[in-house]
Amino acid sequence: MLWLEPPPTMTELSAAYGNYYTHSPNRNEPGLLHGLLRAFREVVWQSEYGYRSHRGLAFRAIGRAARFFAPLADWAGADIMWLAHVPGGSVLDVGSGDGSLLARLRAAGWNSFGVEPDPVAALASQQAFGLDVRPSLNEWIGSKASFDIIVLRHVLEHVEDPVSVLTMCQDLLGENGRLVVATPNAASFCHRLFGKSWRGLEPPRHLRVFSKHGLAECARRAGLHVLELRASGRSAAWMYHASSRIQAQDRRGRTPSAVENLAALAVYVLEACLLVSKGEELVLVANRNTHPSAEARAARGTSAPDSPRVRDDVRDH
Repeated sequence: MLWLEPPPTMTELSAAYGNYYTHSPNRNEPGLLHGLLRAFREVVWQSEYGYRSHRGLAFRAIGRAARFFAPLADWAGADIMWLAHVPGGSVLDVGSGDGSLLARLRAAGWNSFGVEPDPVAALASQQAFGLDVRPSLNEWIGSKASFDIIVLRHVLEHVEDPVSVLTMCQDLLGENGRLVVATPNAASFCHRLFGKSWRGLEPPRHLRVFSKHGLAECARRAGLHVLELRASGRSAAWMYHASSRIQAQDRRGRTPSAVENLAALAVYVLEACLLVSKGEELVLVANRNTHPSAEARAARGTSAPDSPRVRDDVRDH
């Protein structure tokens, strides 16, 4: 696991988040390519994750075919955090930003709620989508709420105490609830390729970047049971372009050349099909641990059960 040393000051962090992308929802009018990609994602959501789709038979056939090429299903599933459809299910997005993910999940049938400490981003999401977004996890804990799903999409790398955040999330999970985390992968191929220019480092906003082992250990200490921990290469092409711009000190965001687009596509195929452990993101799925670690019990002030069966290791898989 990587971390900033010394950590940034509050003044530095305030300046870094002053014009963050979450402050205004993306309202670009969809073009033809955007519409086709959205249609493809929707039919994959139907075939792989159980959602309804109004798309025609041709698109549905494409969606069913996508299940035979896992990287495409992974790419499409990322837009709904790989969540299988749960009729009437509730989801809490921690660090909900501009609310776009919550709005997408609500349109897919979820009861959607959020946590966003940035008042500008929270206001943008409330005005654009009418979402119930609160400034802290403690407000939801105080309301005695519980959720079927809690998601943290590129949030954990921003927080000072990830174990504390995961512990509070665990307390808000329903009996059969699941936590889904996506965060940059310290062992990614693009990190090795670009070094200090890798976009996933993003100082000073990213206080730490996780390895598989580090992320699993944080989950264990929070009292969570890890069900799945994998790397995803779905953002490899974007990460390649973003890191290339940093390396070239290109602040204007020029349009990539055909050669650069081919290189980005090659990196995506490499990460998605061959170097599957070197994807740009880590994806963790966890649920409540009925036999939490000693650290998790101590955090809650609870004692061990009469016949404890504490899981003291989490396999780095």
